[in-house]
Amino acid sequence: ILERDVRDPIARAAQLQDRGAGGLIVVTDKEPDDHQTDYVRPTAESQDLTIPVFEITGAAFETLLGRLGVEYRDLASAPPALPLDVQVRQSIARSPVTTTLTANILGLLPGSDHRLENEVLIVGAHYDHIGESPDGLFFPGANQNASGVAALLEMAGVWQSVGYHPARSVLFAAWGAEELGGAGMAHYLVAPAIPLTRTVGVIALDSIAAGGGPKLMFYGTREHEQSLIQRVEAAAARLDRRAWRRGSTGEGWHTSLNQTGIPTVKFIWDDAEGDFYLPTDTADRIDPDYLATSGEILTLAATWLAGW
Repeated sequence: ILERDVRDPIARAAQLQDRGAGGLIVVTDKEPDDHQTDYVRPTAESQDLTIPVFEITGAAFETLLGRLGVEYRDLASAPPALPLDVQVRQSIARSPVTTTLTANILGLLPGSDHRLENEVLIVGAHYDHIGESPDGLFFPGANQNASGVAALLEMAGVWQSVGYHPARSVLFAAWGAEELGGAGMAHYLVAPAIPLTRTVGVIALDSIAAGGGPKLMFYGTREHEQSLIQRVEAAAARLDRRAWRRGSTGEGWHTSLNQTGIPTVKFIWDDAEGDFYLPTDTADRIDPDYLATSGEILTLAATWLAGW
């Protein structure tokens, strides 16, 4: 199947697969170096998808039409499904299957109040990205998610510099292998450093320093997440920073904890998804003001949540 303007190629491919399609080619306006690579890797959303999904440029699409003797303007009067009597061969370089070792990096700050020290607040961010493709194309992952790790480390440093001792225990977590189906969090769920029954809340940081929108977004929905949400809203108001709650849990490693009943909230900058898994997610596109806003809201909200 060859289509243009596909909003969610994975979801569309799943629909087409159910109807007998053998593959999906998506025509996109992106530059060739910006084509998504995520579609060819196993993910939670694509684990049942067995057909390939490729992106091609508009120029490649027009070349194909030219080989078929079809004018682009002719497609306006074509039926919704137009059979093309042509075979197309496309290839993609794939890395050899290898085994590697990764780790979750955890740091526990014990609580100072004997009544609350057994309660744990997790503040976490994943530190891995997709790295380098087989053809040498590099994906820096500056915003997604070096920015989250930076805010995590900076908050820990601020607490240490001012001698802050939270009443509750706080677990600083840098997760590994998030891009491999959330393997780092899956391991933690099986062998948690702190019993999950003692975890009272989770703050997840992902892509908090760049985006097309003007404000920080935070995700949280359930009734028992109200204490987290209220602290984040209060922190943004106290600091006079723009933040907005989204009525869902969002996507990411924190959803595994949320599904066990642990309250979670996720920070992400508005419209940050535009550079997800692209070579253009570079350090020069990080906005210091965005990162400062995210870090300040995080630090104040976490201080309140851990303090009483």
